[in-house]
Amino acid sequence: MNIGFSKRLRPILFFRFAVVILLVLLFLEPKIEFNKEKTSELNWNIYVDRSLSMSYHSHPSSISFVSGLDEFGKKLDQRGIRSSIIGFGSEIDSIWSLGNKKLDGISTNIGLVMNHMEDSNYHGIAGAVLFTDGQVNLGTGIPTEVINKRVPIHVVGIGDANPMVDVEVHSIDAPPLVIKGEEADLDVTVLSHGQINERGNVTLYQGNKLIGSKVISLSGGGSQEKVRFRLKPSMTGRANYRVQVNALAEEINIKNNKQTVQIQVLKDEYRIAVLTGAPNFNTNVLKRIIISNPEIALDHFVYRQNGFQPPLKQFWDKQYDLILFDNHPIAENHKIWKNYLKVFAKKLVSHQSNLGIIFGPDMDETTVKEFLSLLDIKLSKQLLEKDSPVGWTLTENWLKLFPFNSISGIDRTHNEFPPLLPGLEIDSAGTKVLANYTSSNVEVPLFLTGQKNSLRFFVWTSPDMYALFYRTQGTPLSGLLGDMVDPILGWLLNTGGDQEIYFRTNKNSYQQGERVELTGKPLHRNQFVDEGVVNIYLNEKIISTKPMIYDPGTGLFRSRFWASQSGTIGYEVEFDQSGKSHLMGRGSFQVQESQIELNNVYLNEKPLQRLAEVSNGVYKNWDRRNDIVSLIQPVSRKQSLAYIIALNENILFFICILGLLTSEWIIRRRIGLM
Repeated sequence: MNIGFSKRLRPILFFRFAVVILLVLLFLEPKIEFNKEKTSELNWNIYVDRSLSMSYHSHPSSISFVSGLDEFGKKLDQRGIRSSIIGFGSEIDSIWSLGNKKLDGISTNIGLVMNHMEDSNYHGIAGAVLFTDGQVNLGTGIPTEVINKRVPIHVVGIGDANPMVDVEVHSIDAPPLVIKGEEADLDVTVLSHGQINERGNVTLYQGNKLIGSKVISLSGGGSQEKVRFRLKPSMTGRANYRVQVNALAEEINIKNNKQTVQIQVLKDEYRIAVLTGAPNFNTNVLKRIIISNPEIALDHFVYRQNGFQPPLKQFWDKQYDLILFDNHPIAENHKIWKNYLKVFAKKLVSHQSNLGIIFGPDMDETTVKEFLSLLDIKLSKQLLEKDSPVGWTLTENWLKLFPFNSISGIDRTHNEFPPLLPGLEIDSAGTKVLANYTSSNVEVPLFLTGQKNSLRFFVWTSPDMYALFYRTQGTPLSGLLGDMVDPILGWLLNTGGDQEIYFRTNKNSYQQGERVELTGKPLHRNQFVDEGVVNIYLNEKIISTKPMIYDPGTGLFRSRFWASQSGTIGYEVEFDQSGKSHLMGRGSFQVQESQIELNNVYLNEKPLQRLAEVSNGVYKNWDRRNDIVSLIQPVSRKQSLAYIIALNENILFFICILGLLTSEWIIRRRIGLM
């Protein structure tokens, strides 16, 4: 072999040998292990209470506190101590160093500080300095048990140990619903804070009218005083009562010195007038259902040859909650009742009466048409034969309007309901049809409800309502007519249907972070026993959902939740029936921003001292905060890091093999071996 050629083969042999060696190493999977030490400086976390109460201390003032805290941070920097300022209140933030130094948090939750340190398993933390007044009103409170003693927590107490003066109407306990003329108790709880030894005057108003006044002793220190007022409402409707306690000279928060509560006052007796043009089979059945309700007083006017008995003067003069036309007007009196149309319309409006029309066999349809026009209802073309009974069925509107009224046969097919003779056929536009005839493909209303402004009305179109009573006796449907008429009467009298439960909060205005108590009272005890839900809204968006629980002992529904956000908070109460959700009540209340922080403006010193003790830290008040600077030393931590390099997992190893093979290929080309 040529000596020169042999020399040119040497690099090729070297590269080939190196590749073989590397492949053998790859097959053997060798690992390289070595240790390296790393030193890192640990951080001191400075936690700053940014709650609103911090800005109300006189010593230090909010301005002095901010400047003093900045000075504290600078002294740490001068000593070469690594630190970071972290704010807390209802949440953790790090915006103090960005220039946001406002003290406006809605609450104080020191538990957030503990969680923040524990989340990192205290890694990288030398210790902490906590600036707070200790007024915890959210979370788990100030820890008093042994925590990680290797990470000390120094505490700087802010404020004076003497609480600032505050008096508040804490709660008003009153029934959501009372009957006119009956007595009801209104229980008021007054809280007082600070060093107080004075008398307070608690007054109760309805509108601008003074209802009562009582003197109580205010002793402060978070003490409670109970005051009871006895009410006897004389007017129906929604009654608003205002409770207030006089403001004290040194009081810092007077927004909570008064509260209002709303009570629904129902009538003790409801009056119904039934005008019968000609007695018929419906009359007796209808009267029987009405008089079975002890809360209803019935005046029955029947047309005779010489006019109504008793005379209609009583009808025109007296105020009725509901007027029912039973087979009226008829041919014998239709002319005079046409003349009464405008007067009757004025009576409905001035007396705020509701109207029901029950079609009878003798009614004059021409006159009825004019009275229906008062309700914006028109007659339609006759589609069903009046002489042939037709089956009927309840519509979905029935369950929507009366979701909790059980009705005999409600789950049965319409063929099991007694068929009825068609009568009036009306246009149902603008109304709620509760039952339809089931003939062919057309929908003809059997009975319907509606509302025009404040006037509620009901129209029954069949002349033989009585058949639902007599033809069902001795059958499972025997209660059918009563089960239908009772809730309709309740709806017309504004005592049922869409208002089966009355709800109210224990006051109308809350402070952010305060607990809200919502109470509901059913019109009929034991009618509702299932739990409901309360959907809580802010700006028409659901922010929370809470349970509404029934208390069989009191017969009331109750729900409790926190006023977490400020503004006008709305609520809706829903119950489930037959797999569907039904709205049973709604309302709203006001939440004032951040005011609950002002109820306790003082230094809560003892638990803060305990926190410092169990964490191997020290406690100092604000004036001696700089003593803590001398206690804080730079802390570093050495770490021994072990490194393991597996060659078969290292990309550089494979790049090396690829480089050798590439070099061999280049040399081969140069010497002409390829």
